[in-house]
Amino acid sequence: MLLASERLTETFAALGDPTRLAIVARLAEGEATVKELAEPFAVSQPAISRHLKVLERAGLVTRGRAAQSRPRRLRVEALTEAVTWMDARRELWEGRMGPARPAPEDDPGGRPTMTDMPTAQDQRVLITRVFDASRELVFRAWTDPDHVAQWFGPEHFDTPRETVEIDLRIGGRFELTMVQREGGARFPVRYEIVELDPPRLLVLRSDPMPEVGIHEATFTRVELHDHGDRMRMTLSDGPYAEAGPAEDGWHAAFAKLAALLAAV
Repeated sequence: MLLASERLTETFAALGDPTRLAIVARLAEGEATVKELAEPFAVSQPAISRHLKVLERAGLVTRGRAAQSRPRRLRVEALTEAVTWMDARRELWEGRMGPARPAPEDDPGGRPTMTDMPTAQDQRVLITRVFDASRELVFRAWTDPDHVAQWFGPEHFDTPRETVEIDLRIGGRFELTMVQREGGARFPVRYEIVELDPPRLLVLRSDPMPEVGIHEATFTRVELHDHGDRMRMTLSDGPYAEAGPAEDGWHAAFAKLAALLAAV
């Protein structure tokens, strides 16, 4: 069972993407199918489905029982803990920053709508995995070049050991090159370590790569938590204009990571 602080982390992480926040705002008006939820966005239904999976894992959204459409519904009670947490700190915030500004006249409730929310320009990946391993072992799999070379990268990609260089300190480099098995195309990955708290936290910053459509710096945050006799890893990554490819790549990489951990 998740601790209260961990549930809040999952909730706020899930709501930290503007597309998912807009989906929650739409579901607050009533249940909707994936097709209906996708209509306002310039993204595919599979991309919306991926966002819904994140919201479902956070306990914010459930599926209806209709045999064909399986409409999604908002679990309003799941927001109660987050609202209570924010209300408890409202007085402190208002004391520091002054009273909250009134809502715009054309939206007395101040609730975000599908039309005034940003769409697919700030999408983030959020993945949670549970492994039968210790935090120390998983952290080593992220930071030991010998281990990283065995799992990092999507399916059908390899990461040659000689390309992996990790200077494990804040400000240090985390660099490698992924090589596509068919054709041999090479994809360099260049990170700077910006936060480090072994074996709990690793945060990496990647410079913009406009040549592949990434026009601003991205941040990859890896948090490791004890989970009974196992451990839970939460990864957030972005922002991206379209997070789907990155999310698919991480899922494939984590399948390789799970196999590595089972073999160690």
